[in-house]
Amino acid sequence: MKRVLPFLWGFMLAPAAAHAVETPHTGGTLRILVSSAAGTLDPQISYIGLTKFFETPVYDTLLTYPKFAGTGAQPVIPNLAENVPQPEDNGLTYRLTLRKGIHFSNGQLLTVADVAASFRRIFAAGSPTAGPYYSAIKGADSCLKDTAHCTLAEGIKTDATANTITFHLSHPDPEFLEHLAWVHAAILPASTPTHDMGNTAPPGTGPYQITDYNPTTHMRFERNPYFHEWSHNAQPAGFPDHVEVTFGLEPEAAVTAVENGQADLMYENVPLDRLGEVGSKYAGQVHIFTPLLYYYATLNVNEPPFTSLKVRQALNYAVNRHAMVIYDGGSAVASPQCQLLPEGTPGYERFCSYTAGASPQNPAPEWAKPDMEKARQLVQESGTKGMRVTIVTPSGGKSDNTALGPVSA
Repeated sequence: MKRVLPFLWGFMLAPAAAHAVETPHTGGTLRILVSSAAGTLDPQISYIGLTKFFETPVYDTLLTYPKFAGTGAQPVIPNLAENVPQPEDNGLTYRLTLRKGIHFSNGQLLTVADVAASFRRIFAAGSPTAGPYYSAIKGADSCLKDTAHCTLAEGIKTDATANTITFHLSHPDPEFLEHLAWVHAAILPASTPTHDMGNTAPPGTGPYQITDYNPTTHMRFERNPYFHEWSHNAQPAGFPDHVEVTFGLEPEAAVTAVENGQADLMYENVPLDRLGEVGSKYAGQVHIFTPLLYYYATLNVNEPPFTSLKVRQALNYAVNRHAMVIYDGGSAVASPQCQLLPEGTPGYERFCSYTAGASPQNPAPEWAKPDMEKARQLVQESGTKGMRVTIVTPSGGKSDNTALGPVSA
């Protein structure tokens, strides 16, 4: 799936400043419009895309993904650490050296003690990925059971003289480096309270700091006066001196505001009824940004009829992915998806099991069209024909209703 985003904020393409991409300049204020409200500013707790979008230039992890688009934005690269470690001891040990001379936005020098404390805080503060991403660290099991007494003493060893951090795992984790790059592994001052910080942003090491925030109305960023660029690809300095975010404006009004020069970037996708206008009259302010994501429908496999594998397969055969692409804005901004790995992900191979003339055992090279005959056959075989299902859709964006309908052949 692609997003239409009409100025580089160090990590993001935006509208109304197309020339800034070609001839970057610093200074001024970047004005961003967002229709939905933001959540907690705690980087180890927040788990919505919007908040992560805003936290990227504020917080850093030991490793990170390159801050540019394209196939070269893989794999992880050093960030606060000087090196991407090679696994030792059959994948149970990872050694990193912390960069010197980096300061938090409150002026405090970053140390290995802050790194160790930050990983303990992931468990103590109840980060949603503490178990899924960091349970391989020795001592993590105890931390998950008793967060108040989490030490990770066996799992994380630091050497202040050598400025090194060594992770010891209880079992190999082939994705451990990627987990070190995930935003919940943001490094914070050791003094950061071990609870959700809510509307208060902890100090970070990135080029910006959040200085004012109301989750329903606005957010303000200013430069971190202690920041210096240590790696342009890992954490670029950014162009604007200030960033002003306004919450609550609907996408239709946001498009008009950007067109009139009242704002520079809208976070949400351009509405379908404005794509033609934007593409024809304001093409110079538009950039196509391709994130590694896809849109999907979640099925409740604990309730009939989706307890049946055949019904789930029938739905996949019946979905008209071409219509979905059109609904999302056309082939310039969307493409059919037939698998869990988005295009561009390492290991991705183009194939489609649920299209006319294909099957999970004999997939086609790509999606072609729905196979309604196969879908009806599977529903008939499942014995669920005539059952009613409830479809719940988001209240905003392109979907704004709840539908009730039967499973039919």
